[in-house]
Amino acid sequence: MNAPLASGRKPLAPQGMTVVELMVVMFIMAMITGLGAYAMGMIGGSDIRNDTVRMNSVIKYTYSNASINNTRYRLVFEVGTGNYYTEVTDEPVVAIDDTVEDQELLTEEARELAAQREKETDLFDDEESNPFGINRKVSFQRVNDVVIKKTGLSDGVIIDKVYSPRFPDGPITEGRASMSFFPNGYQEQVLIIIKDDAGKAYSILTEPFTGKIKIFSEEIEPPEGFGEAEEDDG
Repeated sequence: MNAPLASGRKPLAPQGMTVVELMVVMFIMAMITGLGAYAMGMIGGSDIRNDTVRMNSVIKYTYSNASINNTRYRLVFEVGTGNYYTEVTDEPVVAIDDTVEDQELLTEEARELAAQREKETDLFDDEESNPFGINRKVSFQRVNDVVIKKTGLSDGVIIDKVYSPRFPDGPITEGRASMSFFPNGYQEQVLIIIKDDAGKAYSILTEPFTGKIKIFSEEIEPPEGFGEAEEDDG
């Protein structure tokens, strides 16, 4: 027979993880993902495959950092080269579907096309442009993260093109493109095509609301509904 509990004392009930404990777990997972990206360079196999897996890890790591640090990040791709890097801002987000800060990343010709498209679809006349006086431009700073400091592709491997729903006229094939990560768990959907000098291609497709990433060992076209909210299929 069990001894009775002391007067005034109640049995302890199991408790769930605290917010701090969850944040620590997320940080550890992000670090493991980032370190795993470095380890990919030591695994045998083709350079383009390893580069694709490593970019996948960098995207996941940046996605986790946006939630852990409660701030907005973006990954910048120098299209036509093998370079990409992460930037961060501590300024408040005005809108998720915002192309203003990305205009500076594009070539002059691409900026002119984007400006013409915006003018054609603008709801306001020139005289009443930006009637609320909102400065939507957000400034970003380069992230000097030891885990993802080196984010260049191998020799002979380049970022061939990047598709983004914010630029529906076609893929970005030169200049710079970016995808943003938000503290609420949202990442912009992009389709990144990576190619090597032998013509081999890999595709990386991100999903916005689930944080998932799909990798294809060939070049694909944007799927139907690209940029629209997708359902989580579990």
